[in-house]
Amino acid sequence: MAENIYSELRPERQEIRLMFLESGQPEDEIIASLRWAPECWTPEFEALSYVWGDPLITRPIKLNDQPYQVTENLEAALRRLRHDDRVRIMWIDAICINQQNPREQEHQIGLMRDIFGGCAQCIV
Repeated sequence: MAENIYSELRPERQEIRLMFLESGQPEDEIIASLRWAPECWTPEFEALSYVWGDPLITRPIKLNDQPYQVTENLEAALRRLRHDDRVRIMWIDAICINQQNPREQEHQIGLMRDIFGGCAQCIV
């Protein structure tokens, strides 16, 4: 599944992915898409820092038009943080980093200080 959702990031650059969380009402399906962001990390984005929760308790969202499982805690956060009238641009480690790619994980974890330092707002 992850191979279809994640485009390759170039490790020699400070590239990240941003998640575009579609607007919706609390009871609506969560729909989001991932987009590559160059080194300058535009447009402005918000970074979410949260407790991942039990990895065995998951909920479905739609990511890049495909079903994608996230932890129950993350699903609850996305439901509460989603705007009802506009897209919200976010960086969330569990979604924006390909968790099936150890090389990418290592590189992206090395960028987290810059990611949290460069975001428009950090949500905790």
